[in-house]
Amino acid sequence: MERINSYKCNKGVIGRKSIATIKMHRRYGWGIVSSLLFLPLSVQAVLIESLAVYKDERELHVIANGESVRVIPIQLGFDPDGPKRWQGDGRTPEGIYRISARNPASQYHLSLRVDYPNFSDLQFAERYELNPGGDIFLHGLPNQPNRPLGDYQESDWTEGCIAMSNEDIQYLYKHVQLQTPIVINP
Repeated sequence: MERINSYKCNKGVIGRKSIATIKMHRRYGWGIVSSLLFLPLSVQAVLIESLAVYKDERELHVIANGESVRVIPIQLGFDPDGPKRWQGDGRTPEGIYRISARNPASQYHLSLRVDYPNFSDLQFAERYELNPGGDIFLHGLPNQPNRPLGDYQESDWTEGCIAMSNEDIQYLYKHVQLQTPIVINP
């Protein structure tokens, strides 16, 4: 995995002479604004371009500036091989989707909705007279677990969602904007 040099100027976030930068200059002076350009990326705002899920590797990659900047371990649906075809099949979808909603009151800490089913998912379901299902989310661990929390991170257990640690979903919830693309690969 390529990593971004954490001290390079992050032009996509703050380096352009944007209205925000000019307003900061007027309020704080150029010295402070200039020093912000070289803060570690963990301190700067993160501009996430997309998310890439690799089901076989059980990884979600956070993409910023064209590079994978964070790799998150994930768990999938209880029958993860192949694309989701119908409601209740226990599979996680495969394809190109977008993050379509946030749920701060999730039963699984926090969650981000994936806009499954897409057009091709709907076509397949219609062709075979199936209900494609829905309610696919990126989410954390259950608020009311029915087994030890460590067990959730050792095996696939969702109905088709993409689960991760509460710390990782907090990071995504904070940094991922609505309409961010998510590509779910086999």
